[in-house]
Amino acid sequence: MQPKFCPKEIKVLYPRCTGGEVCAVSPLTPKIGPLGLSPKKVGFDINKATGAWKDLGITVTLIFRMTDPD
Repeated sequence: MQPKFCPKEIKVLYPRCTGGEVCAVSPLTPKIGPLGLSPKKVGFDINKATGAWKDLGITVTLIFRMTDPD
């Protein structure tokens, strides 16, 4: 059973990826999918933000502030 979803909660994820490349969608899907976000779009955003560290293994900090849908 999954934990109860709190809309005002802040989620922090630390995926490991290669700088300047689109992150693989399959590791992001189970972590980002339940938050209602597109893993493909998040992968492209990581690609844009890590362009300066091309071909280096880096850890990215993703901070998601959930808003109340009402």
